[in-house]
Amino acid sequence: AKLFDFRPVFRNPGAMAYILAYAVHVWEIFTFRSWVVAFLAFSLTLQSRASLIAPTSVAAVSSLAAMWASIGGAELAVRYGKQRVLTLIMGGSALMAAGLGFTATWPYPVLIGLIIIYACFVQGDSATVHAGVVQSAEAGRLGVTMAVQSFLGFTCAFLGPLVFGLVLDVSGFSETPRSWGLAFMATGAVIATGPIILAWLLPKAHPLRDERVEPI
Repeated sequence: AKLFDFRPVFRNPGAMAYILAYAVHVWEIFTFRSWVVAFLAFSLTLQSRASLIAPTSVAAVSSLAAMWASIGGAELAVRYGKQRVLTLIMGGSALMAAGLGFTATWPYPVLIGLIIIYACFVQGDSATVHAGVVQSAEAGRLGVTMAVQSFLGFTCAFLGPLVFGLVLDVSGFSETPRSWGLAFMATGAVIATGPIILAWLLPKAHPLRDERVEPI
């Protein structure tokens, strides 16, 4: 029975801090991956000049850049601590999301640059939140801790793109920059809760290990 007892995980504030931070991270990253191509395609319909760079190519390049951003974020966490780095990355991501959708009418090359930068923020916290979950798990409970992480994370992976689409439909049927702006703002509001969650729960956690990211 103890094997399937998840209650100790929910009573572990350190683990729950990083699990919930992971959940909002997954909400954002799956929303971005699901909608970035459609957003770029919408922007192309507003441009006065055609572009040789397809939205799918931009999405591919942004994914490659984001992979390195995740590694870089982990390196920063080693030096400066997980909570500080996650707060900066998630805060920056929320700020970018708040304005990104409204830039659909901007020159397409500028928008490509913004998408790549935003992708780096979106994934820059990935390795660090994973490490936080692993390091804050109680001895003998890593499996159930990561099970809770996966369940909440992929629940948010389902909900994020869905909510984004609902906001698009309610606010303008994806036909105006305003509707895209509000949809991205909704995503930004979710990721903005990450630093709040960390600031609320981490002070209650027992210092089981060094707060910085350890090589694993």
